[in-house]
Amino acid sequence: MRERLLSRNAHRCCVCKASGVGLELHHVDGDPSNTTDANMAVLCVTDHDRHHRASAYRAVNHMELTAAAIGGCKLSWEAFVAEARTTNPRVLATVTTYGTAEYAHAAELVMQWPHRMEYRKVYHARDGDMDRWSDEILREVTEVGRNIGIAFISKVMPDQHCPSCGAGLSNYVKPSVAVRMTHPRWHADSACGIFVHPDRPAIEMAIGTATDTVFEAWVCLRRGTHIHVDTTERVERIALRRRPSARTQARIVIERMIRDWRPGRILIATRSSENPRWMSDLDLPACWEHGMRR
Repeated sequence: MRERLLSRNAHRCCVCKASGVGLELHHVDGDPSNTTDANMAVLCVTDHDRHHRASAYRAVNHMELTAAAIGGCKLSWEAFVAEARTTNPRVLATVTTYGTAEYAHAAELVMQWPHRMEYRKVYHARDGDMDRWSDEILREVTEVGRNIGIAFISKVMPDQHCPSCGAGLSNYVKPSVAVRMTHPRWHADSACGIFVHPDRPAIEMAIGTATDTVFEAWVCLRRGTHIHVDTTERVERIALRRRPSARTQARIVIERMIRDWRPGRILIATRSSENPRWMSDLDLPACWEHGMRR
């Protein structure tokens, strides 16, 4: 059981993801007689101790290590490792460097699902040079899964954004890029469907494959003053300008989302979902201009 669970966790603590340290098996529900795979979490010695002797620590690096927290970490990390070891994993590694173009003094590795981060690790100048970081990052990624894609953030971030030196936030690839990078046949299998309402300034949009819808958007004109954009990822309010026309400004919003996702095909329709009229271009009706406040 121990070897099976260690392998399932890539020989890492499911909480802090540390490797090369002492690892122990922990009964998630606290019942030592419930020795099943589902109830056993792989923890490093430190996190195991933090759970059982929480009052002995002034601060916890990750979270309050309750049974629920440990159970959540176990499920998430084991699912991540299982996905990482598939032929075409839907997970990704992202690397960001900090410093200048001439001298990078730190690098950060983020392991992510398309829509969220799983864990992060920072490599700093005090731990070695860039050659050593590169070796460590490749080792870290391949130990979790040999087929994981690695995305390098092309812009070197300033020192003050370094997670070790300042108050920086971890970078990870946005969902549209992550889905494209991890899907083995994105260009061939993906499509974007756009429905233009004929009698009101509103557009519905969906992007995905034959089996999964990965992105949806609702774009409409509100109060004649702004374009309201409600998507799977965010809600945005874009103030209308006097020029160009409201229709052109709405098309720019749609085109921006298409550029982000780069679907293999684009299908545009209007009239009704039961009796659609197919369109060769995103030609918006005049109601977009009638509803614009001058």
